[in-house]
Amino acid sequence: GTAPDDASCAVCGEEDSFEDNPIVLCDRCDLAVHQNCYGVHRLPQGEWLCDPCAAGETTSTLGCPGCPRKGGALKRTRDGEWGGWAHVVCTLFLPETGFLEPEALDRAAGFDLIHPDRKKLKCHLCDDAGDRVCGGKIQCTHGRCQKAFHPTCGMAHGLTMQITDEGNIGYCAAHAPGAPAKARAQGRRRKSKA
Repeated sequence: GTAPDDASCAVCGEEDSFEDNPIVLCDRCDLAVHQNCYGVHRLPQGEWLCDPCAAGETTSTLGCPGCPRKGGALKRTRDGEWGGWAHVVCTLFLPETGFLEPEALDRAAGFDLIHPDRKKLKCHLCDDAGDRVCGGKIQCTHGRCQKAFHPTCGMAHGLTMQITDEGNIGYCAAHAPGAPAKARAQGRRRKSKA
């Protein structure tokens, strides 16, 4: 269905809906996504269901091999591997992962290729110690910043994240473009003089 004016896309985080790329709402679980962000080529007349709801799944119970979060904008994985579902955001932002059918954003793959060092990083946004280390993380794009986070955690916390032709970028709160100078300075590591 059509999303309310205040709905934001679960993939890109934007609230603006456009005539050629509207935010659509799943008629079963209320997932709000831009048509293009979720790979919907043609909206059906009447009811629209996200992929898990169309498959008869309970979206809120489905996990992702890239992060500890359940529910959200999920797509099928290649041959049902890794639990069968993966977040669109995790699949797009983790460098080793992608979609085998990119036009439809379908058949998420590459979770077995996530570098062990990426898995060892700790998400600085997760509250639970076990959640911090599960799945894959990305690091702040700014210089030598070491802050790591799951792509879905970054989106949930409103971090600046963008998909670009040159590579995907994500900034911690201290290094986001437009962050106050004080926040940027606090994000830098200070070396003490010996």
